[in-house]
Amino acid sequence: MLGRLKQRLLLWVLEREVNKMPKSWRTSIAGVALWFATVGNAIFALVDADPTTNPDWKIVAAGFVAGWGLIQARDQKAHEAEKTNGRR
Repeated sequence: MLGRLKQRLLLWVLEREVNKMPKSWRTSIAGVALWFATVGNAIFALVDADPTTNPDWKIVAAGFVAGWGLIQARDQKAHEAEKTNGRR
């Protein structure tokens, strides 16, 4: 049950973020992947068997900011397509 809920949540986040920027889907996917990598590393550091291992929250915050920047960015191909369509 919890596994399916996580899977649905993951798919919902991916779909929501990718649909925000349909012309820049490559960059958006890179940003979402960075978020998942950041969260995965933080969770792994919290739940491993070594109690002295803790996530570096500065790196986690930097990963989220970088992921957000990638999601909000435009691909060069999308930018060129907008310029071309705007001139016609």
